Parts: sequence; C-alpha cells; structure tokens
Amino acid sequence: MNLSVGTPGETYAVLFDTGSKDMWLVSDTCQVCEGVNNFFSANESSTYYGNTNHTSSNRYVSGYCEGYQGTDVVCLDSNSTCVDDFVITFVTSWEEFGELGSDGLIGFSPAEYHYPWSRSPYKNDDHLLMNALYN
Repeated sequence: MNLSVGTPGETYAVLFDTGSKDMWLVSDTCQVCEGVNNFFSANESSTYYGNTNHTSSNRYVSGYCEGYQGTDVVCLDSNSTCVDDFVITFVTSWEEFGELGSDGLIGFSPAEYHYPWSRSPYKNDDHLLMNALYN
C-alpha cells in the first residue's frame, strides 16, 4: 500500500497491519535498514514535528523496529484523503522488515492496548484514512 507523507508529499510503500494501530516510517537516520527504498527526511517536510527524546520499539512477527515519535501529514496516495498531525514513529532500526520491500508499516487495529499517544485511524474523530481505504 502506498502512502504520501509530509509537505511536499513523498510516496512510501508501507505494510498494512491489522494487529497494531501504530505507524512506522523509516527515517534517513536509520542505522539498520537494508532493503528500504525510500527514507523519510524530516528536513524535507515543512509540516513535520518531532521529538527524538520520545522513543519506542516493538517486536512484530516479521521483525523488530525502534525509533522516535513525530507527527506529519499522512495521505492515501490513491485519493488524497489526508490526516494532519498523524503520529508516526520514525525508524532508526528496521531489522528484518527490509526483506519485505517495505519503507514502513501502518496499523489499522482498533485495539486499545497500544501507546496512548498513538493516533490510529480508529481513534480519529473523522476516521478519514480508514473510511477512504475501505470505501
């Protein structure tokens, strides 16, 4: 699935995950990121806001990732439905995911057990990304 992130928008191929509600996008500061085609550069987006002191990590069935929290504009590439200030973890370590040909991951799970600061499509009042994806 392709998403556009930032201003101006850059296109990234992300894995669609139904088991989490987090979004991970590989940063240009990534240390362990073999197989990634496109890296997010915070300096290239005028709408990026980040906090490198707020870090997180997660182990998935397919691999492990860690990074720092930030926000930016996220749009579905196919129809330009966008959400401002979408919480993204900008990845600094993307072990094993690179072999899947992915630049990141976006979760669409309604699960409440994830980070309280995450802004999943299910948590948004307008549900823009989720509705556009399923309609």
